Amino acid sequence: MHGGYIERSGGRGIKSATCLSTLLQHPLRLAFVLYGFFIFFLMKKQILLITLLSFLSISAYAQELIDGKWWDNDLEFRVIEDSYFVNGEIEICIYHKTKEICVENLVTGFEVRIYNAKGEEVWNSLWTGKNKRIKFQKKIRDAHTIVIKANGPLVINILSGNRIYQETPMQLTYKLEPRR
Repeated sequence: MHGGYIERSGGRGIKSATCLSTLLQHPLRLAFVLYGFFIFFLMKKQILLITLLSFLSISAYAQELIDGKWWDNDLEFRVIEDSYFVNGEIEICIYHKTKEICVENLVTGFEVRIYNAKGEEVWNSLWTGKNKRIKFQKKIRDAHTIVIKANGPLVINILSGNRIYQETPMQLTYKLEPRR
C-alpha cells in the first residue's frame, strides 16, 4: 500500500473505497454506501424479521429445560388496568418478575373469586385465559378483594405450544380501591 492506494498486479493503484476517511471526505460516496446498506437491509428485512420473532418467541423469558420439561418460576399474574368501579373490568397479564415485562404469548386457565370486606366469597367464575380483560356482568358493590388463581402449575406458550411448568400455580390477591 502506497499513500492510500492498494497495489494491484499491474503496478497501477486504485483508491480504497472502504477507507472511512475517504468516505467522510466524499459525502456522495458515503451516501451511495449508506444507500447500498439500506437496500441490502430492505431485501433482508423479511428474513431478519422472521429470525428476530423466532428468537423472541424462544427466549422471551428465562426458562429452564429439566428432564424434558420447561420450567419458569418467575411468572405471576399482574393487574395492568383496574376500572372495576367504573365499568366493571380489570385487565391482567402474565408478568415475568426478573425481566419486568408482561409476556403476551403465554396463557393459562384461571379462576376468579371476589370477596367482600368480611372475607366472604360473593362471586366466582372460571376463565380460559385467552382473554385477559375480565369483564364482570355486574359490579358487586361490596367487592373488596379479587383473587385470581391459575387452574394448574403451568402456562402455555401459544406461539410454540410448549407447556412451561411452575412449582405452584400462580395466584394474585388484589385489593380493590373505590375511586373517589
